[in-house]
Amino acid sequence: MQRLIPLLSLFYFTTCTTLTDDLATTWIKKANIAHGTASLDQSSFRFNFREYTYGLTSKKYTKSYSRTKATTKGLLTDTLYNGKDFQRWINGKSIIVSDSLQQLYKESINAVLYFVQIPQVLNDAAAQSSYLGEVTILGEPYISLKVTFQQEGGGVDYQDEYRYWIHQKTHLIDFLAYRYYSDKGGTRFRKVSHRNRIEGMIFQDYENFSPSTPFPPLDSIASLYIKGKLKKVSDIQQQEIYFLTP
Repeated sequence: MQRLIPLLSLFYFTTCTTLTDDLATTWIKKANIAHGTASLDQSSFRFNFREYTYGLTSKKYTKSYSRTKATTKGLLTDTLYNGKDFQRWINGKSIIVSDSLQQLYKESINAVLYFVQIPQVLNDAAAQSSYLGEVTILGEPYISLKVTFQQEGGGVDYQDEYRYWIHQKTHLIDFLAYRYYSDKGGTRFRKVSHRNRIEGMIFQDYENFSPSTPFPPLDSIASLYIKGKLKKVSDIQQQEIYFLTP
């Protein structure tokens, strides 16, 4: 009997974990349909964000990111292929960049294009999603998802942790939060401020908020927002979005 109790406990834990993982997968599928992001596996688009024009080109087994801007030296272009191979160009001429700066530029490009691809990126092999249950935010019904990352394939920021709140009726992600550890680290909460549906895909703008302390519990940050305890630090807006013809 003493041996049976630990086995039963293990069975219960494994079963509960499987159920929460299955529920998370189900809700991610619903969100992808609502957001129209399933087509991202075979698409190419561009948009302006702050001083850069960003681009994503995705094919079956490859994904390339780019950003360009005009400088005093000419047209600067950064490219990132499959999240690993970085290259900088000025007027089409390859420029040598130190390893440390390459890593900085990779993180900067990824930080912008990751959020544009939500919720499709929640299907990535390194993403680990768990269903946390039902919550109410500003009188509306949501489910909460926890997302962490495996070290293998999770990139340099694999220790980051996310929360997503999916509306139970629309299946859209209206709020998200994340804890990050690069550049001294911190926590952010984002609220959707505007949506553009282009070629069937939703692009979301956000109001970006910060808590008074850098690392509050992620599961409490929506409550802090409701209580007016978060400070707005920026607006996240994509402009002049367009898809390229295949």
